[in-house]
Amino acid sequence: MDANQLRELETLCRVLYESGNESERAHAQQAVLILQSSAEYIPQCQYVLDNSSSPYALLVASTSLTKLITSHWNNFTTPQRVDIRTLLQNSFTSSCTNVDIL
Repeated sequence: MDANQLRELETLCRVLYESGNESERAHAQQAVLILQSSAEYIPQCQYVLDNSSSPYALLVASTSLTKLITSHWNNFTTPQRVDIRTLLQNSFTSSCTNVDIL
C-alpha cells in the first residue's frame, strides 16, 4: 500500500460510514472488506494503522487485522506470532501517545 491507496481507502471508509446513499455504502463496504479476505493483507492493515489519521480507516484496519490474525493464528509460525505481537504492541503504543487523556 502507498499514500495514494491509503487516501482511496480513507475515502471509501468515509463513504461507508457517512453516506446516505445505500448503493455507495454497499460499494464501499465491498471494497474495504477485501482487507479481511486473506492473511496477505496484514501488511496493508498495518500500513493503515501506522499512517492514517482517519478514525474510519483505523477502525476498518484494526477490525480487519483482528479478524485476520484470529482466523489464521494456527497457521503462523512461532517467530511470526512474536512478530505479530511486537507489531501490535508498537501500534498500540504509538496510538496511545497520540490520544489526549482527559
